[in-house]
Amino acid sequence: MVVCNTPGLRWRSSLLVAALLVLGGCGDDSEDAAAIGATNAAPPVTGGSTGSTGSGDEIDNRVTGSIGDGPIVGARLRVFNKSGEFMQQYSLSGADYDIRIKTKGNNYALSLWADQGTDLVTGLAPDFDMVAILQNPSTRSVRNLNPFSTLIFKTAGNIGTINDTTIATARNTVMTRYSFGLDSQVMADPVNTAVTDDNIHHIVKSSETLGEVIRRTRDAILATGTVVDGNDIVNALASDLSDGWIDGLGGPFSDARIAAVANVATAAVLVESISNQLRVNGVNATNAMDMAILQVRPGVPASSVTGNVPVTAAVLEQAIRSLWAAHVIAPDNSIADTVSLLENTAAGSMPEQLAALLPAGVHNTLRQATTTSAYATDFTLETINAQASGTLPPPQPAPEPEPLPEPEPEPIPEPEPQPEPEPEPEPEPEPVPANNPPTISGTPDTTLLADAAWSFTPAAQDADGDNLNFSVQGAPNWLNFNAANGQLWGTPGIADAGSYPNIRITVSDGEASAQLPAFSLTVTAPQPVTGSASLSWQAPAMHTDGSALTAINGYRIYYGRDPANLEQVITVGGGLTGYVIDNLELGTWYFAIAAVDGTGDEGSRTDLISKSIN
Repeated sequence: MVVCNTPGLRWRSSLLVAALLVLGGCGDDSEDAAAIGATNAAPPVTGGSTGSTGSGDEIDNRVTGSIGDGPIVGARLRVFNKSGEFMQQYSLSGADYDIRIKTKGNNYALSLWADQGTDLVTGLAPDFDMVAILQNPSTRSVRNLNPFSTLIFKTAGNIGTINDTTIATARNTVMTRYSFGLDSQVMADPVNTAVTDDNIHHIVKSSETLGEVIRRTRDAILATGTVVDGNDIVNALASDLSDGWIDGLGGPFSDARIAAVANVATAAVLVESISNQLRVNGVNATNAMDMAILQVRPGVPASSVTGNVPVTAAVLEQAIRSLWAAHVIAPDNSIADTVSLLENTAAGSMPEQLAALLPAGVHNTLRQATTTSAYATDFTLETINAQASGTLPPPQPAPEPEPLPEPEPEPIPEPEPQPEPEPEPEPEPEPVPANNPPTISGTPDTTLLADAAWSFTPAAQDADGDNLNFSVQGAPNWLNFNAANGQLWGTPGIADAGSYPNIRITVSDGEASAQLPAFSLTVTAPQPVTGSASLSWQAPAMHTDGSALTAINGYRIYYGRDPANLEQVITVGGGLTGYVIDNLELGTWYFAIAAVDGTGDEGSRTDLISKSIN
């Protein structure tokens, strides 16, 4: 929304000024646009394979694309120049965007950063920032911001300076070894290929699959007591991929434990995805993904659903590698049988075919292996990562032993005379059967919102039919516990926001006990809804009497919610012609500007303009 305010400001010393205010959309812009954080800052980049920085002429580049793994609506999109300096910001409404970036060619390459908004699959804020790069000046560009573009961009930055060569190397690594089911024949480049009605189900399903690996890796690491977020996981994996593999041996920010958990989580998530049973935050997300596709593309063909995404050769190879990695921490027959199934599955097979053939229990085995891998020894972590990167050959079954030769037949002895029968002994009392310990299983949802009810009941059994009693350790005060069935439930308040690690539920039959692996709960407080107003104006050139203006000392920006009482004032320097006011609460805000000359005299204010924060 652009509002022009042209009436002159009446100075005591007769000064003229015209003001132009540009009001941005809603969203929380409290973070300084130029400071993204040490690990997520926009890095310096170069512009193109030849290293050219472009001309000094201004170029109007129309940029379109799609945002999210979800997809994501209501995101904040920021643009940074090649030096990492903030340039522009957009508040988006839908998952698709269409913007114009007007800047000089020598400001390229540009990086686009997206955060905030709502993931239509999870119904929550995005779990990590998403980024893509515009390498070279152009008048028309397509850039999708999704988990693939983010991993490619950050991997290129860990290989070296971000340019066409490092971007191409990172893209090749991701698309050949870590495609997560994205078919390169349908979408050759997840960053530069436009999302259409015919390919949207491919990019949504594969992006959500990669996003879920990042979420499960984060949650498993959090359960150990180490505080990380989605951006930390992405940064570690991107640094690791600088050597071409997620193996814990890459760049300076790679981490062997994060790599191993991600490799095991990949096995669990890919087996779910290729059988169209992907779970996101513990819930089957098939319907949520299909509904999200329909929401952002109402006219999409009925065939553009996740169940119609065929299995690719690349994802079969990736799944087999990650399954052998999971087999290191969980040497279960269901994992080996799944490997055998996938080795005999042809590329192009449909998810429903695989779903009918998967071994029973393999999903639970792989989910539990993901949690367990976070506590593995250094040697086991190294073995998992070596198996996932193909350094170790897959385990081979033990050879069958050679049959023993048949023994010579013994001579048949002469029959001995039968002795007199002994009297029947007294029967021995029946022995007391040995006690079998109980079993307990289940995986709780570990991320929840404040003021939202949460509940989890483990599954427990006892082969002897003994009465079972439950106990819990490490549960926060806002949780209730039922000792009869092990149920934990409660509703955290906003004051309870935070992480609660090492929660353990134990079941006992009076003699033996069993325990669930420790888990953590992370309570997230809802983000306050605020907005911003971006103001710009033209500096005055003369007094109202026509005499030249020699100096402007500054400007005073008056604003408030009562048009008759603009009680808040911000003073800015005379060299500025624009300013962004953040953290505006919901409601209608009113603005006016007055200029201050070199002697400190202030002119009258411009006419009021208003902005509604919804």
